[in-house]
Amino acid sequence: GRTRGRSRRNRGPPQRTRPPETLKDYHRVISQYASERDAVGALQALEEIERKNMTATLPIYNTAMAACQRHWQIALDLFHTLDRKNVRPDNTTYFRAIQACEKAHQWQKAVGLIDTCGSTSSEILSTSMYIAALKACK
Repeated sequence: GRTRGRSRRNRGPPQRTRPPETLKDYHRVISQYASERDAVGALQALEEIERKNMTATLPIYNTAMAACQRHWQIALDLFHTLDRKNVRPDNTTYFRAIQACEKAHQWQKAVGLIDTCGSTSSEILSTSMYIAALKACK
């Protein structure tokens, strides 16, 4: 049989991580939250960036939006935050927003984002954006 302490010994010591200090650190942390679909953790990290008087980059917002895929309203709030901060969304930003709408079957919002991207952005609409918008119609 297995002994109780055996599995504990095989795991090794608990990993310690230092708190994030740079935007690169925060991006790494938010990426981890995104892989876990942890919207709360990603939003808390964004708030912490603000509290430290740092300015989150577009890739950080895009990654936070990925963490919010199951919460389409929050993903769209992040999308609109970029406009208020005069940050121009890129293809990834539009895709993340459209994808969140797709998952919630918010086809009107998804189509609206496609329309906005096509008329206000120099970004080229990708096939995956159209597919996500179409899937929202199911």
